[in-house]
Amino acid sequence: MFTQSSHLRGDTHPTPSTCNGCIHECTIDTIRESNGVIYPRIGGQTIRFYFDSNNQTQIIFPSTCPSFKSAQRLGEQIATHCDNYRKCKQR
Repeated sequence: MFTQSSHLRGDTHPTPSTCNGCIHECTIDTIRESNGVIYPRIGGQTIRFYFDSNNQTQIIFPSTCPSFKSAQRLGEQIATHCDNYRKCKQR
């Protein structure tokens, strides 16, 4: 199957990181969907929207993550808003 997605804007996937907020240690990485939008992924789940620290819904638009690196940083930030973040380790 012919693809050239790795050549788009010279952008490369950053090394996945691991959330250390609970015992699940979810992998944080990125994905470019077929429509070209780059999203963060946490624990294999593509994040298209999330609730911020003010409990407001934040939608991820194409302009939100113009690169894999920005999606990775956003994923690391979103991971801190997980229901399990820091709660599992406190037990």
